Amino acid sequence: MTTPNLGALYLEHREKLIRVAAAVLRQLGLHDGAQDVVQQVFFELQQKPPMGHVSSWEALLVQRTKQRAIDQGRKQHADKRGPSFDDDFDLHDPKAEEVIERADTAMDIAARRGELMDAMSQLSDNERYVLTRQEYDEASRAELADELGVTPPRISQIRKSALEKLRALMEKE
Repeated sequence: MTTPNLGALYLEHREKLIRVAAAVLRQLGLHDGAQDVVQQVFFELQQKPPMGHVSSWEALLVQRTKQRAIDQGRKQHADKRGPSFDDDFDLHDPKAEEVIERADTAMDIAARRGELMDAMSQLSDNERYVLTRQEYDEASRAELADELGVTPPRISQIRKSALEKLRALMEKE
């Protein structure tokens, strides 16, 4: 499979991906680094293109950007907290329970995000596009209707269908 022109993909999707990365980083309590995340995604794609057929490069870029932003957030939080667990870590220290609980919570959230990305990959291109544009770009139904050449009520139907599919897929997991 041939990889499309990454420069063209970068120019086409850069602003959206920066907004996606910024939103994820904000959820993690960070306020900068979104542009670095997007550049890292494209660097990694250049070094190791995906194997097999990619049905939606936009969806792949959004997914990788979110994952890279999560990784960046973890790294920055780890840097702030200091070194990770080592032999000197005292499980009987009252603070240890809090650290372990926070780590468990972060891992659970990351796992759910991964499950969500897997479920999103099973939606149709239109369903993925509508959800992504409404949730991350805050696009209105009217904007999406114009872009897709359908009516605003049809956008609501697509969104509802996508959410029902996601709910069913997530419940399976």
